[in-house]
Amino acid sequence: MTSQVSGYRSKEIVKDLIRRSHLAGGTSRAPERNPPAAEASGHLLPLASTPTVDPMTVLALRQSTRFYRPDGIDQATMAGVLQAPSSARAALGTAATVPHVQILAAAYRVEGLRPGLYDVDSAGTRVSFLLELPPAREWLLQDEFADAALVTVVTCDLPAVAAAGAHAHRLVMHQAGVAAHSMWLAAGGRGLSGSIFGGLVPWGMPLTGFQPGGTRSPLLAFACGFPMSDPAISPWGTAGGWTGDS
Repeated sequence: MTSQVSGYRSKEIVKDLIRRSHLAGGTSRAPERNPPAAEASGHLLPLASTPTVDPMTVLALRQSTRFYRPDGIDQATMAGVLQAPSSARAALGTAATVPHVQILAAAYRVEGLRPGLYDVDSAGTRVSFLLELPPAREWLLQDEFADAALVTVVTCDLPAVAAAGAHAHRLVMHQAGVAAHSMWLAAGGRGLSGSIFGGLVPWGMPLTGFQPGGTRSPLLAFACGFPMSDPAISPWGTAGGWTGDS
């Protein structure tokens, strides 16, 4: 069924990945460019908005959502999503042993924020512009995620993790899952819908280290926004996106 969804290009992407892997030295990668140095102070986000939906309701009504309305989100909502991983990871006893997890935010439609890729500080309270986003088809395996207002990517410094051994790698993958799911819950609590996914094309993002094995090795991604749904049919609508109505 997925092959009939508009914009779904799995066969095309897989063939391209195989072709790239056979080329010595990775010569087919998009040329990497160093982004301008992030502003020292970055952009301080406003206070996070207060959740309007309790976690149990979010869990009870959860469905994967991949189709979004063109509406943007405000910065207070973005702050609520980005700050969730900090508290969630801090609650884990292993947090101090895997300090190399980082979050990037691809802001497509956030009110008052320049569209682009941002580095997120460890607390999720400040973002620093890195670069303009390339066309979504160049780095997202499924085009529909490009319609989300916000896409976050959990990354890690994989060489540093690998140097600490196999157990460190297991811990960092656990941390990535905790970070992604905390953002999913935070978004749902603010009336948004979204999906955690791993379908990224790392060569499409011209950011140093954004590649498997790199210093910004992508682990998981999360897309969120207002769902394309019809509350007359059900609270979840036709695209699996909860509208917030009972």
